Amino acid sequence: MKKQGINPVNWSKNIIIVDADFVDHVAFDLIVNFERMLGRRIPQADLSQWLVDIALDGRLRPGDHETQVVLLHDRKTPKLLHFSPADYESELDGKAFRSEQLGEFIINCIATGEEGQAKGPVLTDLVRLLLSEEEVTRLMIVPDGSDPSLWQELRHALRDVDDEKKHVTLFTMQPTQTAGCREEMLGFSLMDALGITQAEIDQKMKKQDKTKHRMSRVLMIGAGGVATVAAFKIAQNTDVFTEMMIASHHVEKCDRLVKAIHDKGYKMDIQTAEVDADDVEQLKTLMSSYKPELVINLALPYQDLTIMEACLACGCNYLDTANYEPKDEAHFEYSWQWAYRERFEQAGLTAILGCGFDPGVCSIFTAYAAKHYFDEIHYLDIVDCNAGDHHKAFATNFNPEINIREITQKGLYYEDGKWLETDPLAVHKTLNYPNVGPRESYLMHHEELESLVLNFPTIKRGRFWMTFGQQYLTYLDCIMNLGMGRIDEVTYEAPLADDPTKKVKVNIVPLQFLKAVLPNPQDLGENYEGETSIGCRIRGIKDGKEHTYYVYNNCKHQEAYKETGMQGVSYTTGVPAMIGAKLFLEGVWKKPGVHNVEEFDPDPFMELLNTQGLPWHEEFDKDLEL
Repeated sequence: MKKQGINPVNWSKNIIIVDADFVDHVAFDLIVNFERMLGRRIPQADLSQWLVDIALDGRLRPGDHETQVVLLHDRKTPKLLHFSPADYESELDGKAFRSEQLGEFIINCIATGEEGQAKGPVLTDLVRLLLSEEEVTRLMIVPDGSDPSLWQELRHALRDVDDEKKHVTLFTMQPTQTAGCREEMLGFSLMDALGITQAEIDQKMKKQDKTKHRMSRVLMIGAGGVATVAAFKIAQNTDVFTEMMIASHHVEKCDRLVKAIHDKGYKMDIQTAEVDADDVEQLKTLMSSYKPELVINLALPYQDLTIMEACLACGCNYLDTANYEPKDEAHFEYSWQWAYRERFEQAGLTAILGCGFDPGVCSIFTAYAAKHYFDEIHYLDIVDCNAGDHHKAFATNFNPEINIREITQKGLYYEDGKWLETDPLAVHKTLNYPNVGPRESYLMHHEELESLVLNFPTIKRGRFWMTFGQQYLTYLDCIMNLGMGRIDEVTYEAPLADDPTKKVKVNIVPLQFLKAVLPNPQDLGENYEGETSIGCRIRGIKDGKEHTYYVYNNCKHQEAYKETGMQGVSYTTGVPAMIGAKLFLEGVWKKPGVHNVEEFDPDPFMELLNTQGLPWHEEFDKDLEL
């Protein structure tokens, strides 16, 4: 696009007015749904191509025309997320491009909100103005289809339009029967700009007709942030997931989650139930009644063993995202769950351990590297950066009780056949993360290293690094110094709620009380900005030569929130859980016994990451900084 000097008062004959935020949102929905349908990554939409399609749908015929485009956007939104070019100020405002078919398109961007007006009134005022301008003969409008008040104003503005003098086309996702204009479906032009063809859709549908999936019933235990994401992704993949129940200690949380899924337009029939996951008998009763093929454990790590016991008793397969932790000790290892290997194998049942991101995707990244790029992996560093900002003084991205226990324990890493301890957060260095830049990164203990060094015995050193901001560490230090991070019980004398004159002694765990007063991780998504960057930095040997390999995913918090209502940390854990469940139900990851994810073929999982919202990137033979 080239820069143009444009006077917005001098209107062209042909005008396109676009609520850019709304169109960006629709593009995102199409990307999510068609990636699921077509099984491939959908690239960003070509903005120039889309505008040409809009003009053609608005019946602008081939010739050397001038078309003026007005992009209305919220002042807080600096760029389009799902189009290219994207940046309103540097790439779009005052720029132009030329179409061989239709001539020149000139773009102006107008920021609304805060000091300006809301987009709705700006758009309707602009429509009224252009309808009164004699030189404007063709007007194409792409408004926010979810704003009822806007539609009412538009109908009023367009009711007396003389269609012989003004050719007005309204682009919608659903017919509105607005008088005074033609209507065109918005989705077709966006599909073209996204590179989605009807021929590809038809071909995919034919293949699906030929492939009959058997019924697959899953029980998901948990209704927190990770479970929310997993449930949304399951509802997007009903070709494999045919029946689902969500169970939790608080059934009302499950009901709210189901409503949120249905409000997004997903039609899956989902049951809910109440269950105490600490109680094996309750779990057995629920599983015996519902008879799931797979139990997806997204409850607390304290509950892994009770759920596994119930699965064995009821003949259900099992999947989780994190290893077992005892309630009364901050101790993280797989030995408790590995002890179930023989029992699951003898029962002919599959148990898949650690199918989140870390553990999970990073373990699969390692397996993928070992399969395709290395004869021997010698050095493995898992690097986890959350460069997001939730605008809270202090909050944790998942259950505070688990999060704080994990962070405040001694660091642990593997080197030359030995496990070496460090003081908590004592070892740290600055690492550069893609799209993020330099961040201070701290060596921690993380459970996936325990299985990775066993399954890839050529590893000489394995470490895990995570970033923390200074404010977070300062608050955490205060919490620990005040004793609020304790996991042992303390006795507290408290007045009764219904009779303050009387007191009762109660035992409380300070960390559990802290969890009750800290922000709920599920509520962080709306205002969460920035992105995560998580991956593996690997050094090893291929064909006798040393090579490096960096594989990673970046996940934007706001994109995760738009799709699921949750922030990126929940998204990066919930999506892999769904993928692992999908591969199990399809028979790809089905093997009796208890297995960590790196023991399965990584290739189909890696393919699904690209189509289910967590695309990955590779860098070869670069400085790993470690």
